[in-house]
Amino acid sequence: MTEPPDPSLVHSTPRPDWYMLAIFSLFALMPHRIESYAIVIGPVLTVILLFSVPFFSSKGERSPIRRPWAMFGSICVVVFVFGLFLTGLRSPWSPAFNSRPLPATVVRSEDTLAIRGAVLFYQKACLYCHKIEGYGGATGPDLSRAALRLSADQMALRVSQWWPEYAGLWRIDE
Repeated sequence: MTEPPDPSLVHSTPRPDWYMLAIFSLFALMPHRIESYAIVIGPVLTVILLFSVPFFSSKGERSPIRRPWAMFGSICVVVFVFGLFLTGLRSPWSPAFNSRPLPATVVRSEDTLAIRGAVLFYQKACLYCHKIEGYGGATGPDLSRAALRLSADQMALRVSQWWPEYAGLWRIDE
């Protein structure tokens, strides 16, 4: 039995118990617009299918060795569920709360603007979801080449849109 939830813990990874990981990963991987329908219709169709099997398959061979297609189907279901379980364990859609600050080899600049950006990137927990040069999470887009795509003004605008309190830090004329 687990402890009751503690709202003071802000660094948590919401994850179901091990026996629900396959279903958790299945719903996390399906498109969001059909997720609600699958949650309601999926179990109903599964129950109807399982109750109707004896009516359609009441005769025939009972030995698994003499039913290769049934064995193949059963093995496919087991492999599929096990694959979803492993995907749920890795959960690439959850933030990586164990990320460390960007090392100096990644920042590769003596520019104060770049150094302030790397510090802010860690302080505001962007590193939990976004990745730069292989460091960070896998949920958000990779920002390794953002400086090549965006000018300094465009990057300052994006930072100040997310955190208006830092707008004064990003004056380019310094």
